[in-house]
Amino acid sequence: MRSMALLSRIIVVVLSLSILLLTGCGSDSTPVTAFTASQVSGKTFAYSSAGSTGTLTFNADNTWSTTIASATFSGTWSITNGKLVCVTTAGGNHTITYTLLSTTSNSINTSFVEVNPADPNNPVTGTATFTN
Repeated sequence: MRSMALLSRIIVVVLSLSILLLTGCGSDSTPVTAFTASQVSGKTFAYSSAGSTGTLTFNADNTWSTTIASATFSGTWSITNGKLVCVTTAGGNHTITYTLLSTTSNSINTSFVEVNPADPNNPVTGTATFTN
């Protein structure tokens, strides 16, 4: 009887650990590594996300700018907790936080969360790719 109870506990622990490990595998939102300043500072990227495309320029003085369609946006960027954080100071009032998913020699694949301070309870999420 005692051995059956012990066996049941072991099975529950093993199954619980397996579920925890499997839920983290294969998810598109799981970062593979952290952003570094050298990946973005002084670089210009072609940007593509959910039907929007443009050219993003990340300056060495921690400012960025882009034109998407007929709208021009600019602001500041930083690396915070391994994530790329872009704050708009012209052309809008949003904070966009990019999480690095994967990199190749030519592109950076990310997920993003965009928050409008006027409506912080309704963030926009999606994926984006920066290409050199």
